[in-house]
Amino acid sequence: MLARRSTSRQSHVFTLLLSLTVALAVAAGLTQSAGAAGERSSASGVLVVDNVFNNKNLDPHREASVTANMALHAMYDTLLTFRGKDYTPVPSVATSWKVSDDDRSITFTLRKDIVFSDGTPLTAKDVVFSYARLYNLKGVQSFLLRGLKLRAIGKYQVVLESDTPNPALLRIVESPNLGIVNRKVVAANGGTAALNAATTDKAEAWLSQNSAGSGPYVIKDFTPQQQITLEVNPKYWGPTPRFKRIVIRNMPSAAQLLNVQRGTREIAIDVPALLIPTVAGNKDVQAVVAPGTNIFYLTVNLTPGVTDASNPKILQALRLAIDYDALMALGGPGTARLPGMVPVGFLGSLPADQAIKRDVAKAKQLVAESGLKEVSFELATVSGFSFSGISLETVAQKLQSSFAEVGLKSTIRLRPIGLHLQVRAERKLEVNIGLQSLSYPDPNNYLAYAPNGVQALFFGYTNDPVATALADQAQKTIDDTKRAALFVKYQQRLNAVSAFTPIMQPAEALVASARLTNIVRNGIWYVDLARVGERKA
Repeated sequence: MLARRSTSRQSHVFTLLLSLTVALAVAAGLTQSAGAAGERSSASGVLVVDNVFNNKNLDPHREASVTANMALHAMYDTLLTFRGKDYTPVPSVATSWKVSDDDRSITFTLRKDIVFSDGTPLTAKDVVFSYARLYNLKGVQSFLLRGLKLRAIGKYQVVLESDTPNPALLRIVESPNLGIVNRKVVAANGGTAALNAATTDKAEAWLSQNSAGSGPYVIKDFTPQQQITLEVNPKYWGPTPRFKRIVIRNMPSAAQLLNVQRGTREIAIDVPALLIPTVAGNKDVQAVVAPGTNIFYLTVNLTPGVTDASNPKILQALRLAIDYDALMALGGPGTARLPGMVPVGFLGSLPADQAIKRDVAKAKQLVAESGLKEVSFELATVSGFSFSGISLETVAQKLQSSFAEVGLKSTIRLRPIGLHLQVRAERKLEVNIGLQSLSYPDPNNYLAYAPNGVQALFFGYTNDPVATALADQAQKTIDDTKRAALFVKYQQRLNAVSAFTPIMQPAEALVASARLTNIVRNGIWYVDLARVGERKA
């Protein structure tokens, strides 16, 4: 059962002995309450955060991106949260929780002292509204609630129920996309949680310029692809953040490294690990490098008639043609070769020796055996964007060169992120450079690549009974040892026939002014902005 299953030795991420966690949760909740009452110092100063923007809006139930998650985590509370890089659930809006004996539901008890930024009390109805809106908007992150439902018990309890046993539940509710909004304010500004929300909800524009949360910060203004400005929420129920204002700027990676060396209260999010040695010995900055949670992969659209690359022989040739070592070099020290679609270090990740190996001769043979006289396709990615400090255009150029070596002609197609995602939603991308940041720290997160998963649907990978059966079984298995074995088989199947080819898992770095404290990288929201502090000069 979820509350009592054995701890996996494969990663500290999945250490969860719930009987102990609940006891700690109550204690942590009491400690946080005491802190809120006893640490009401005044916030002051401005913290500057440089990031290569990849968001379109700041609607917590529509947007899923590194940029948005960082801001949304500061603006909206969730039922539970994580502290730093430790993925053990701890209290937030919920002070405690109880898992049912059949592992299909969790009852959360809410704090009674939380108000939204306009002073309206937060209740169970707001939680239910928020979850329903996310699901009914049918956006990219709606998959988080697939097979789940939430109901209120009185004003301060909610029950999250699953169709099947679900070991990932306690690590899903921390997602910024499950941020709790003021239902009355959102509804007054065009929002709805109704079944037809996907076509009738009109709150996106309002939520991109206004806050409807109870978190430590509220939005002051947002200029797309330029800047997000946050200010302290005076009605926040927790400890007052150190900084009164946070300015998140859209900034190229190279400029970020220069800026952080000049500033005194600055954080750079996208400095490549490859460049960290250049600031070694600089007493004015600090650099934190940690194993990454973001992954790069290649996607081929298997929808009939979209691209010649979907030919089974060509698909396999593409896998074997890629110069994986050249791509890993872009990520710098600490970048890992990605053997499967579950990141290295996670429960159920494939061992390194099972990674696809480059074989140019075999790839050429497969191209010849395909029966196609000339193979050409569009290699799509986002223009002007880098991920973990790695330029997507550079990745595209490396791939293009690899494919040319085996006789495959590719044309690089760069689009603005909004247009790129639109073409993806229309299922018209041919060959695509895929990226994924961490939605929640559990391997179930990567079932999105199964034939019934949201990512698979974009690329026509919809008919594979073997992968579907493995994914369904892995999703509901509680025992970690059995889960790991199922995820290994699942990824082996994906590597053989799916639309997805795993490439690499870059190391991740944070560079910050030396005076700043609590500079810790989290795989979901990168930096907990409200917890960043400062040493006295």
